[in-house]
Amino acid sequence: MIAPRRAAAACVAAFVALVGPALADEVRVELTPAGLAGPFYLRYPEGALDTPVPFQLVRGVHPVVSVVVNGDVRLNLLVDSGATVLNLNSDVGSPFIKDLCFSNGLCFEWLIAAMPQSRYTASRDTPGAINGLIGYNLLAALPVSIDYEKRQLVFGREPGAGAARIAVETRPDDVRPFGRAETGGHDIERILFDTGSSFVRLDADTLAALGDAAVPAGGEIAFSMQKDEISRLFEITRMCLAADACVTGELAQLGAWQAIGGSFWRHFRVTIDAEDSAFVLERYETPPNFINAREKWGLQLDLTDAAKIVQVDPGSPAARAGIAVADRLVAIDGKAILDIGYLGAHALLEAEGVDLVALDLGRAGGTRNVVLIAD
Repeated sequence: MIAPRRAAAACVAAFVALVGPALADEVRVELTPAGLAGPFYLRYPEGALDTPVPFQLVRGVHPVVSVVVNGDVRLNLLVDSGATVLNLNSDVGSPFIKDLCFSNGLCFEWLIAAMPQSRYTASRDTPGAINGLIGYNLLAALPVSIDYEKRQLVFGREPGAGAARIAVETRPDDVRPFGRAETGGHDIERILFDTGSSFVRLDADTLAALGDAAVPAGGEIAFSMQKDEISRLFEITRMCLAADACVTGELAQLGAWQAIGGSFWRHFRVTIDAEDSAFVLERYETPPNFINAREKWGLQLDLTDAAKIVQVDPGSPAARAGIAVADRLVAIDGKAILDIGYLGAHALLEAEGVDLVALDLGRAGGTRNVVLIAD
């Protein structure tokens, strides 16, 4: 483990000691982020950096971590390097956040949160919902590793030898991380490094340049900050950020803006090292088994109303069981959707080693029970 360092591309840190004998075993850091409201502070007890923070990997791509805000408000936040700052629902109260704390005791203090109305800032009163986004200003405060295999965040970790170090840049008018990429012999000069996106996102011009190297692969409902839309997916032969940081058989989503998303990042332990303006990638020796509820069962659920089925894939276990978007999902294996919500539903549908689930479904005229068996 290493101590927090000054993030040159995103913030300037000055280490200060906490005052008072009761807090003598804590470290406190003042952070003044470039181009963002500040300063804010980082506080943690000695030894906290040795303790990983667990997260739920939703749909096999989205790291969602539980935090406590303002001392007693528990929230589920998506780790999203594509967001500039912390995003929360306005029901938290004031945008001036006293503290945001992880399970290992590491806390950010005196934050200013954006409070947009969006699918990703659901009310804290909505069970099992995503309540906001941890943006790049916090992820850049000290090195943080997203370990997709172990489903945990590790703060202050030094990447191992032989890792691929991918340069990123930020700009005064956009402090999010951008880098370069290559796919199918086509160079992309500026693409967002976005842990909040599900897939690689390519615009129409890039997909057109790939020609037959981009093979249509169906689609799904894309939930974005602004609106929901039917997205088109394409299988591309390879996506590279460097010679030693390539993924083959990657899915790409047609989008208005371009990004490297979770389906790419999950092949690596990803360390965000803003001080050195880099994303550092360590490839897993054995590819982890990532489970996506839509890919396994053929079901896609609404982000803020998990009882609502927004897509049933043709030929999938869900389709063979006669499920349709007109159905409402009432329970999974006896657990009520109203109680467990979106995150709870995905925890059950994406559990390791589960090849059979029982669903209670409702529709005008009554309810019924079906059993899905994975292919």
